[in-house]
Amino acid sequence: VALNWETSSEDGDKYFTVERSRDGATFDSVCAVGSQAPGGNSATPLQYLTYDPHPLPGTSYYRLRQTHTDGTSTYSSVDMVTFSSSPSLSVYPNPTTGPVTVSGIPATISSFTAEWFDERGRPVSRVSVAVASGSATLRADFIPGLYFLRMVFSDGSVRVEKVLVVR
Repeated sequence: VALNWETSSEDGDKYFTVERSRDGATFDSVCAVGSQAPGGNSATPLQYLTYDPHPLPGTSYYRLRQTHTDGTSTYSSVDMVTFSSSPSLSVYPNPTTGPVTVSGIPATISSFTAEWFDERGRPVSRVSVAVASGSATLRADFIPGLYFLRMVFSDGSVRVEKVLVVR
């Protein structure tokens, strides 16, 4: 599961802890990411990206604990992710030089939001996509590099795929 966030500014921030829960009430630490801000202070937005390499099957809840240099912490809102290891969904061609096709989408899914992020987690594109006969074609004419395609389906499930764009 790709986890990304952005701070609008940072004031005395030391690190961020990504926390995960199966029930939305009891959270465990997944990983910690140090503040990118020099001395924990920044007046400009900063972007972060990390991964949960061993997501729980089904639905998980994630939140971010922001720990400050004085030892206090604040928490983000909670986001829900449904992880499916369904082998039927595929994104191809990969690597690609142009559009990609998402196929194997269940008949119960009528649409999804496609969000593209570069390898540093910065947003590149976001579009709403209609599903026809279990597939959809997406524009992927970005500069060469590694991208993450985050698909948020109409049933609330989320899937992230790596896509390599080449020339």
